[in-house]
Amino acid sequence: MNILLIGNGFDLAHKLPTKYTDFLDFIKVIYIKKDSVMQIVDMAMAESYPNLNPLIRRWFAEKNTTSESRYDLQRMQELVSNNIWVEYFLDKVADDGDRWVDFEGEILEVIKSLDYMKRIRGKKELNHHDLKKYELEKKLIRIIENANLYSNISLEGKRIKIDVNNLNEQEYYNNIIKYLQGDLLRLIKCLEIYLVYCMDSKSIEERTTDIAELSIDKVVSFNYTDTFRLLYATNINSIEYDFIHGKVGDKDKFSFNIQDNNMVLGIDEYLDDSRKNIDVDYIQFKKYFQRIHKETGCKYKMWIKEMQEDDEKKYNEIISIQPKADKEMTRKLCLRHNLYIFGHSLDVTDKDILKELILNENVITTIFYLNKQVYAQQIANLVKVIGQDELIKRVSGPNKTIIFKKQQDMIPIE
Repeated sequence: MNILLIGNGFDLAHKLPTKYTDFLDFIKVIYIKKDSVMQIVDMAMAESYPNLNPLIRRWFAEKNTTSESRYDLQRMQELVSNNIWVEYFLDKVADDGDRWVDFEGEILEVIKSLDYMKRIRGKKELNHHDLKKYELEKKLIRIIENANLYSNISLEGKRIKIDVNNLNEQEYYNNIIKYLQGDLLRLIKCLEIYLVYCMDSKSIEERTTDIAELSIDKVVSFNYTDTFRLLYATNINSIEYDFIHGKVGDKDKFSFNIQDNNMVLGIDEYLDDSRKNIDVDYIQFKKYFQRIHKETGCKYKMWIKEMQEDDEKKYNEIISIQPKADKEMTRKLCLRHNLYIFGHSLDVTDKDILKELILNENVITTIFYLNKQVYAQQIANLVKVIGQDELIKRVSGPNKTIIFKKQQDMIPIE
């Protein structure tokens, strides 16, 4: 079995604007309400947005051609208008003076701060260590007030109030957490529209021979896009896919309903064992919940089981023919499987999946890297995933099972 595992670096290698910063640059153009689509297009073409990806700039230029295109743009405007998360991310970029923003990292910081402040409010005096969380919460309330979503919420001293009454736990959930959940769904739907309508596979001019030369049976994708199938799947029906974080909808039957979406955008579990099964106020922000709720599945587990069953079948066949054969050597003669990793940082947040695949018996893992800097980071990340001793054992000696390979230059699509 040949499994390909891809991360966002796969889309970036094909020059697709799939970074969160690309999406945020796009949002900046449509964020301020304009009187007409043409005004938005004019803004996109202006020099005031120098970081806007050329592919997206071209997409804007085409948006005034049909009523359907104008509707797409207007719908996205509605999704980001007065969106708490959009406001927060844009504020973050402005405050830091940097285009880079990690959506998942920022969502985690917000949720942990709100969780902490909700638990300690009224129970203790704020100390130096509490101030950062308090300031973040205060900033969030300011964004809510400025968005005119909840004009009855105000911040007085160290307490959030509705009119003159302090927010109790249920009010805190109804007036803050609940709306953060709703705005996250709106943001995810806007991201889906962006990826479906702005990512035109016809605009891709190059592809990688590293992947084109492989015969792939299964694809584990951490991306929302379907780039591999569009560019490399010669026999579409013979390849199985597992989209770990969900995938964008099909363009020809796309739904603009925010509930019709299976894309996962959230945080990893941050609570300890004593709290994680009890405190569920923020569960809808967590990836594991979203995967279950949006039914993204985990086909890769079935593929691992399939490999193990094939190996066991082959082993038993050999032993039945040669009962005295060396059992350890026979295991090594069983079917060899290949795992190819392209465009994935091997970050510890995906540890469970990476570890299950890489440490599976009779799997040879080939990890493609872009340059020496990326190579070094992948090594460091892999230590966190499988451990130093395991890594050293698997990259050295005659029976090594992990191979690092530099990516070849991209070649033009003929």
